[in-house]
Amino acid sequence: MEQRYVLTPKVEQFLPLFIESVGSRTDQEKIIRDQGYPFFHWIQTTEGEGEIKIGGIRYTLPQNTGVLLFPYVAHSYGSISSRWSTQYLTFDGPLINEVLTLLGFFESTFFRLSTDTLLHLSITRMLMRIKTESHFSGSHASADLYSFLMNLKIYGQTNDKLPLSSSISKLQPLLDWLERHYGDPNIGLNEMASNLQITSRHLNTQFRQVFGHSPYAYLIMLRIRKSKELLLLNPSFSVKKIAEAVGFRDTSHFVATFRKYVGYTPEQFRQMN
Repeated sequence: MEQRYVLTPKVEQFLPLFIESVGSRTDQEKIIRDQGYPFFHWIQTTEGEGEIKIGGIRYTLPQNTGVLLFPYVAHSYGSISSRWSTQYLTFDGPLINEVLTLLGFFESTFFRLSTDTLLHLSITRMLMRIKTESHFSGSHASADLYSFLMNLKIYGQTNDKLPLSSSISKLQPLLDWLERHYGDPNIGLNEMASNLQITSRHLNTQFRQVFGHSPYAYLIMLRIRKSKELLLLNPSFSVKKIAEAVGFRDTSHFVATFRKYVGYTPEQFRQMN
């Protein structure tokens, strides 16, 4: 049996943090996502035992364990017991990357959930609120998500990072460089590969293994994320100024790209706030 609630429709996805969906399954089916999931994804075991595969390596998920998966990371999971019951959250937001970075969550990570705290019951409590509180909204879900992430930081017991850690560490100098230079419109695949002193083909392979998409797609998504921040934090900035600030030479190209990734034009996104 499954219960799933979509909490934040596109019209409310301007919230700094938002929950796309929350739910549970008493008999989790096998899931294969070669392209990953477009939102951050938390899945935890409430009964039985499951197995998740990332980067060609399998990890077991016994009761009171969970995995935080970053967007577009290829993965698959399924039951390895007679029945595997799970709970999950999918979430995102214009400021989610900054929040996760401040909390020290840089990549997909495995957690053990101590039963000495209420962390392992966070989603259960959230589902109960959705069912019983008629006024529960996307804004309430945003507050619950922040609380969940804070509790995960404080009470979640991390084991070794998932196998992405070694690949991420190789790419980290470039990721840091892109955070500083994303506004340079001259950045291309060759410039990114030169930064790590590897071939463009090797760089493309590494990015697809870790993120499920190309280095240039990563750069575009980074620019869109930065543009969302500028739109919200600097209401006096014109769309043209923001486009130039995040590395787009042409404003119309920026608007079209923003709409493709966000579902709205930059001005529509700003007006929703």
